[in-house]
Amino acid sequence: MSSLLNFFKQPNDIAIFLNQPFLQYENIFEDFTIHKPVIEKITERDILNIPDPTPTQLLAIIPVPEIIYYHIVTAISTFPLLNEILLTIVPQQMNEMVFWYKYFSFLFKSENQNSLLDDLAQERNGIYLTLTSETTKEIYLSYMKNCFIGQRGMLLMKYIQIINQTTNGMLDKTFYKFTERLEGLPKNQSEIKFRYEFLITIFGEIFRRCKCLYIPYVGNLVLEAVQLFDINDAFYCVMEFVIKAQCCGHFYSSQYGLENLVEYIYCILKTTYPALDNKYRQSINHFITVSLKSLTLKLIEPLEVIKRKAIVEIILKDGKIAVIKLFLVLFKSLHKIDFTNLINSIKQIVSSYLSDDSPNSLLAEVLNYELNPFLLTNHIFNTLQFPPNKEMQRRIINKEQLQGISDIVNEDEFLEIYTMLPPRLQMLIPEQIFTSSIDGLSLKTLYSKCMYHSLLLIICRRGSYIFGVFVAESFEMKKDFYGNSETFLFTIKPKSRKYSHIQNSNHFIINSTPEALSFGGGTGHPSLSFDCYLNVISQTSPTFNNPPLVPRSLASRCDRVEVYSFC
Repeated sequence: MSSLLNFFKQPNDIAIFLNQPFLQYENIFEDFTIHKPVIEKITERDILNIPDPTPTQLLAIIPVPEIIYYHIVTAISTFPLLNEILLTIVPQQMNEMVFWYKYFSFLFKSENQNSLLDDLAQERNGIYLTLTSETTKEIYLSYMKNCFIGQRGMLLMKYIQIINQTTNGMLDKTFYKFTERLEGLPKNQSEIKFRYEFLITIFGEIFRRCKCLYIPYVGNLVLEAVQLFDINDAFYCVMEFVIKAQCCGHFYSSQYGLENLVEYIYCILKTTYPALDNKYRQSINHFITVSLKSLTLKLIEPLEVIKRKAIVEIILKDGKIAVIKLFLVLFKSLHKIDFTNLINSIKQIVSSYLSDDSPNSLLAEVLNYELNPFLLTNHIFNTLQFPPNKEMQRRIINKEQLQGISDIVNEDEFLEIYTMLPPRLQMLIPEQIFTSSIDGLSLKTLYSKCMYHSLLLIICRRGSYIFGVFVAESFEMKKDFYGNSETFLFTIKPKSRKYSHIQNSNHFIINSTPEALSFGGGTGHPSLSFDCYLNVISQTSPTFNNPPLVPRSLASRCDRVEVYSFC
């Protein structure tokens, strides 16, 4: 209680705490391409090998500053698959804040900014202020405690006591004079008006010094709540919603921007309904913005009270997820929508659910709508799913997407190769950057085609044998061996086999010179080697512990070679 009292007595400068330390590094966060080389190399093992941050170190990125928030949001818009690739490297049971700290640690290290996170944490730690989000979390814990012991009424009384202690009893007379008007549901418009004004006064005092809070929907939510619930439940559900919006990304707030949510919902609508004409984008975004500012409550006004209450309860419980489902249901009949007058047009669609011949209720459709699992969680950046779903992590490209890509392997065989790839690549469509049928059997040409690519897949055919190598590096012209343990050899015919790097064997993984390209070694013989004319030879080596991928009798020029890139 004392911490809450202190909150009401002190000024709040959350923006300084959140953003000021980062301003000197704007040039780093303006470059959205810095993620590309990182996601080509980073693995789950890299994340696990980074030490867990201390609470002080976490201050570097938690609470999330605007510059990092918008950086991630824009990076994911620029590279749509960044989210799915990152999902594959999230270790099970890892806290989201810890993951992002480790990811940025890896990212900054690759940019030779090893001490950046520590510098940011130290600077943030040196700024003295009362942090709105932390204070709000205390309020959140307060309501959670009352929630568990079933004393919702006590929550309202606590805040009345707090406000009275800090305002010389401002609410005393009002509250006790009209106590009888606060029991049960309101009986008339006069009681609705009184309860609305009473709760707005309380919320105004609670958040009076939280100038950074952006909660324009509160007025509409309070007005709706006092009509549908008794005053204690009305206060409780509004308070819960606001706190979860601010602390957990449940809805938009000062930390989870309205503009981003609008863009997020438009993208979901466009993805779900490709026929949505882009010329209406501005009017749709305006409609979404206006609707979100009222928590979509004005859209469902035509419904009967009992049906409206059920939808309001879903919105209160699920926040933006429920709102997204509501929009998807209302936009499903595009041919019925007048995009020049969206609000009235959507209200007419809502009204159609009141007719006797309507087969479903709006509530049932919203409840039963199956939303993409990637959109179901609320978290820091509205991107990753925590904890990650292993089924989602195992998601793989489908056979149709591989149709006709290769002249060496068919779709089923290509899909078999895909199951061998690192998980972060299994949802990406490969790009063919070299084929001997067009580019010729020349190692020099192969190198030139691969110059600006990494994460390469080389597929070869010699006679009835199909084999190849996944190269987890860009090629470098040097005499020494290099490479990492993600590189592997494989065969598809006569049998499908994967030959991974044998841990602690040796580091003879890749050797690339103008004269030859080799993989594996240690006994004087490479596992797989190509000369300048793409003549191939394969022998056993301890690096991959493989048998010859192609018989020695067939060790000559490949019939066909293809190279694919993923980035």
